[in-house]
Amino acid sequence: MQQQLQGRPAADVGEFVRQALAHYALSKPAAHFVAESFNTVYRVRAAEGHFAFRVSPARGIHEQGAVDAEEYFTERLHLAGVHVPRLVRTVDDRLTVRCSAAARWIGSMLTWRHGVEPRMPPTSHTVTGLGDLSARLHRASPPSAHRRVGALDARDPRLFAVPHALGTAPPAHRDVLLRTSERVSRWLEELWRSADEPPRLLHMDLTPRNVVIEAEGSMTPIDFQDIAWGHRVQDIANSLYGLTRGEFSPRVLNQFRAGYERTADWPRAGAQELRRLFVARRIAMVNLSLFLRRDGWEAYVARHCAALSRDDGG
Repeated sequence: MQQQLQGRPAADVGEFVRQALAHYALSKPAAHFVAESFNTVYRVRAAEGHFAFRVSPARGIHEQGAVDAEEYFTERLHLAGVHVPRLVRTVDDRLTVRCSAAARWIGSMLTWRHGVEPRMPPTSHTVTGLGDLSARLHRASPPSAHRRVGALDARDPRLFAVPHALGTAPPAHRDVLLRTSERVSRWLEELWRSADEPPRLLHMDLTPRNVVIEAEGSMTPIDFQDIAWGHRVQDIANSLYGLTRGEFSPRVLNQFRAGYERTADWPRAGAQELRRLFVARRIAMVNLSLFLRRDGWEAYVARHCAALSRDDGG
């Protein structure tokens, strides 16, 4: 099997990808670097088609069994007629690859969805389209009284499977983060206690960066690694947060809701609850940043604490 690696792999990821591709039934795969954030993503071209190879740190931020939950969820969506990337198993029927090249990485292969990213800032057409897509995902995901193994738990203010790290924030920000986290915990408990419908599996990061516009104009969701068990309003709030970069906008809310209601009834949620869930999202992301301590984390935390001073959810 001949393999070709192009682009700029980060650190030792390149050698990991070279070895990992040998675990798939692909003819002469060529991998090209696409993007890097928490994961590093490559586009793989082979005689069998185009694929996305996702490289994640072995020290993950998701639950054990997350990739199994991802396969379960995406297959349900596929059967419901929603176009989504589907996980590709290795020649020995595994969903993930680990190899000696770099023990600190774990890889997963998915089918490639051809398309382009939506323009930013998003147009009204993008916002309403994302609302409609959100509703279609919710309709395809039946309510469930129990959290599936591997899915994140949206009852937890941290959301991700990482320790509580807000207490490690710089002193200038620590108190406000800890106080706000306590309020978020109470808000989430209230939401779950008073909810008028059961929770379900949710994408939980359905934002413009996680969709592609295909040639015929349809909007396709990608990146299901953060799927969580929660309530629709939590998923909607995260979409709105991503659309507005965390700045609550009644105009964007109305456009998103108009698209959503093309396909499904809007959940019982007003602007106040959505604002509170914006704060919940901010706290979860700050906690994750403090845990990971990647370059620029100090500025990231300061920016979000400044946003909390403008809108703390009331």
